[in-house]
Amino acid sequence: MAKTYWYFMTVALLVLIPLIAVLLVKKLGLLEIRPDEQIAYKVFEGQKRLLHSFKAKTDRLGSPPPAMLLFHGGAWQYGSGKKLYPQCRFFAENGLTCFVVQYRLGSRGVVDVPGAVEDAS
Repeated sequence: MAKTYWYFMTVALLVLIPLIAVLLVKKLGLLEIRPDEQIAYKVFEGQKRLLHSFKAKTDRLGSPPPAMLLFHGGAWQYGSGKKLYPQCRFFAENGLTCFVVQYRLGSRGVVDVPGAVEDAS
């Protein structure tokens, strides 16, 4: 009986400890990709619109690095620029400064396309 108990406890610990570690890492966002800087470029109805900046990591001998501007998809109703963070980090590590634009989204089925375009201009 005691031997079976110890086998059960050993297996339970071998499964639970890694599971708890993975859940903590995810919950705390320890492996989350974050932008190098967030720049407020516009304020609308008291809410800041941000450019999420990923700066180029390689030196181009004194000249500024090329830059790219990314807009997430979602038909102006849903989505988040955070989905583009892995791509931006890749581009930044390979010499391109990358910006992800936060823009106005529609709510309750009402799409504000002109507002989103105004945010992006």
